[in-house]
Amino acid sequence: MPANTPTAEKPALILPAPHPGQMRVWQEMRRFNFLAAGRRWRKTTFAMAWLIEQTLEQGGDFLWGAPTFKQVRVGWDEMRFACSEIADFEFNESRMTILFPRDPQFSGRAKGHFVSLDEPDNARGLTAARVVLDEAADIPQRAWYQVIRPMLMDTNGQALLTGSPKGRNWFHTEWTRAEDRPDAKAWQIPTVGAVIADGRLLRQPHPYENPHVPWPEIEQMFDTLPERVFRQEILAEFLDDAGGVFRGVRECIGGALESAPPNWAQRYVIGVDLAKYQDFTVCAVMDLAEKRIVAFDRYNKADWGLQKARIEQLAKHWNNAIVWLDATGVGDPIYDDLLRAGVHVLPYKLTNATKAALINNAVLLIEQRQVRFPEIPVLVNELVSYEYSRTLAGTLTMNAPEGMHDDAVIAFALSCWPLVHGGGGVRISDSQMDRLRAPDSLRTEIGGINIMRREF
Repeated sequence: MPANTPTAEKPALILPAPHPGQMRVWQEMRRFNFLAAGRRWRKTTFAMAWLIEQTLEQGGDFLWGAPTFKQVRVGWDEMRFACSEIADFEFNESRMTILFPRDPQFSGRAKGHFVSLDEPDNARGLTAARVVLDEAADIPQRAWYQVIRPMLMDTNGQALLTGSPKGRNWFHTEWTRAEDRPDAKAWQIPTVGAVIADGRLLRQPHPYENPHVPWPEIEQMFDTLPERVFRQEILAEFLDDAGGVFRGVRECIGGALESAPPNWAQRYVIGVDLAKYQDFTVCAVMDLAEKRIVAFDRYNKADWGLQKARIEQLAKHWNNAIVWLDATGVGDPIYDDLLRAGVHVLPYKLTNATKAALINNAVLLIEQRQVRFPEIPVLVNELVSYEYSRTLAGTLTMNAPEGMHDDAVIAFALSCWPLVHGGGGVRISDSQMDRLRAPDSLRTEIGGINIMRREF
């Protein structure tokens, strides 16, 4: 990597200093480069610095691509910040382009294009001497094979594809092929060097790791993430898409369903996944102290009035239990009605991101044997069958197999959520839980969030 020394001929440009692992990668780069690295290895910063220096030294246009516009902005903002003190760089916010300073040794000015590749044809028609694909594993394979790779034919251009692994998709295929190609290079680099042995995380220094990430941070990530997620996101391992999401399900089976609380002081939470006709409404009652399912209700073909009445009755029966409700779609008005009925209900709206967080929380609890449930066939079968799948865009998702339900999984995961996160995304203390349950409390503040209820 060239030194960041200002010269009289060119404006001064100060780029981030590479850590030793980045320096090694830079020195080993070839025409086609596939960099699989863990989170916070600073892949985007590395790619930005490489792209600027290569363009200043060799001229030619470039393309920066990412899976979404939001991710494109990360690279754009990094480059704009790095060049902000130099007037000769011209940034066009509306077109997402950058013009480099004029250099007499090249004809014309180098131009950079920042493009979202959620629709690969966004990049058609562009010319590039070099390309960066950030979070390449999340980019549709058509973008690389049909648009980006052909772009480099007449320029004999370079490519740097970076990202965390996302299963064995096209990025893994190209990463694997690089080993047998003289014009290609591939790396697999953990955030910080480590191995997992007998369920324990052991430090094992890696020559390319990021030395600025403290080891205790990695240990904490290991303690709070499912092992599969940790292996992918931190150790940068390419994992097979096959296999179930929940591991160790049968080891968590224990205890029996109960008909009523043993005393008035016992505290419970109920996870509720709503449905109407084709799917099932499922209510899973969790004992917060013992971290186990004590009651389970599943039914379908019930109108909304009956469902609300059953949920209200169930909550009151279990010591005024707090209800965590899937408030997506039809769940939103149900939540409002339950709130007006005096049920202590908290909404959880499912998006791709929040569903992943919800499921991963339950995965971790099962993996670490921190939760128990009786031998409930529908729950056990849904947990065991829950699987990873990949969308047409290449995104790894977690769902029930085609033709099966996931209502019990979602209800169970909702009941698990407060075991770790409490209400409103924060851990709730015993005193806060008591205030939330108290019938004469009209307003409760949890983590700075006001929860309002009405009494009738």
